[in-house]
Amino acid sequence: MGMVQWWTLLWISRYCHTLSAEVLVQYKYFVPGQRKDISLQAPAEPKGTEFIWEWTPHDGSNKRLMMTIQSNGDFVRNSLFFSISKESKYDIRLESQSDIAGVFTFIQTKPENVNLAQIKVSAVKVTQSPRPTINAGSDVALSCEVSHLPDSATLAWEWDREPTANTTLLYNNTAHIIIHSAEQYSVGTYNCALRRNGALIFSVPHTFRVNEGSFGTQRTLYRGSLSSSEVVLICHSHFSYKKAEWYWTPLSQSSILLISADKHKDVSVSMETDKERFSFDVYDGHKFPLRISPVKFGDSGGNQSIVLKCEISREIDSVTLAWLRMKGGRGELV
Repeated sequence: MGMVQWWTLLWISRYCHTLSAEVLVQYKYFVPGQRKDISLQAPAEPKGTEFIWEWTPHDGSNKRLMMTIQSNGDFVRNSLFFSISKESKYDIRLESQSDIAGVFTFIQTKPENVNLAQIKVSAVKVTQSPRPTINAGSDVALSCEVSHLPDSATLAWEWDREPTANTTLLYNNTAHIIIHSAEQYSVGTYNCALRRNGALIFSVPHTFRVNEGSFGTQRTLYRGSLSSSEVVLICHSHFSYKKAEWYWTPLSQSSILLISADKHKDVSVSMETDKERFSFDVYDGHKFPLRISPVKFGDSGGNQSIVLKCEISREIDSVTLAWLRMKGGRGELV
């Protein structure tokens, strides 16, 4: 699935409630491109003679008249993405190919103006980086974005297995998760879940694949130099070899042999290695992972520096660029 967006549509009947004695509030979630129409229901048997469907984006701008409906069944449609439902002359259907997230209001206009129904429609998008299938030991970044997050609702990633040491971030209406040093045990169903007061409103599942072999691959990993931080370096070959070695190349220095191992024999650790922070298993001819915990700032290497850059294509007075860092599962302004 990967970079292909996975979408879902869900009718939340148990969260419907009346804004007043006459106005019914409903919630729906959809994905453009799913080729599944979205049905918006008006109240049963309204008593007026003329009605309209009105659309307002979530930011409150550009209110737009979408359709006018007469009590005799005549209607005027102002958008190609809307049609009258076959179930009721007042219900409408939306084509999910368009960006129609926002608030839809069903209003009686004759003999007098009365708001009868309000439907809050939100789009849900899940994306993965860097690609659908990753190499073992790579970091996987997943993002789940909701066009509008209702009050008292929370958006988070959940895994269908045991908890794992991952980095999560909720910023604005997007929940991010980074799966560190992914291996086969990391594969499973990751759910982007929206809850209100602890109750599940909807859940979007996402899975990815991991190539077990790491021969000839390159990976860039980011870790904090904290007492609780660690990194797992994956070495896995489909073919069996008699010997395996780990080298470290500090910035602007020559390579240093850290660890060497013969198949099914004891591991030899270099005298230059900080042995207390390194752990590993007996080399079986295929797998020889290396764990470093805690990670120190000087562990970085690769003969190049990393520059993080944030920019905007044009200057806008109302926009502020800022860096965030993780703290307690949320972004903290740096």
